[in-house]
Amino acid sequence: MFSKKFSTLIIGAVVLSFICLFIYSKVCEKNRADSLKKVITVTSEDDLTIGDIEIIFQQYLDSNNINLKFGTSEYTQYIQDQMFDSKDKNLCKHPYYNSIVAYFVEYLIDIEGKQDDPLFNLTIGLTNKNKTISQIKNESIKEFGT
Repeated sequence: MFSKKFSTLIIGAVVLSFICLFIYSKVCEKNRADSLKKVITVTSEDDLTIGDIEIIFQQYLDSNNINLKFGTSEYTQYIQDQMFDSKDKNLCKHPYYNSIVAYFVEYLIDIEGKQDDPLFNLTIGLTNKNKTISQIKNESIKEFGT
């Protein structure tokens, strides 16, 4: 009797956890979609943040009907293909292509080792999202001397 109630309680807790996780993922997805609607005014490419470039890149994907979802293996594969093979020739012509490549580097660094995490798509967030290209360049110069 006691073990049956305990089993029912455990199953209920697991189901409730999955429901909460699903709701949380939908809220995160909506927040990301809302942030991508931001209009970016560029005075200098060096003043763009990684977050701004993420928005510019997503707007490029949307306007070219490239249906990729942030954090998915397909999104990561697209970035890797672009970095190593320049597969999307149209993207190569983008006025902020060099900044988009900087975003790709930050994205790949951020996800390194996280793909095996079961909550990977829910927890990914660029750690340098608020840093500008200029700040990242200066940090690279300090770290690597180039």
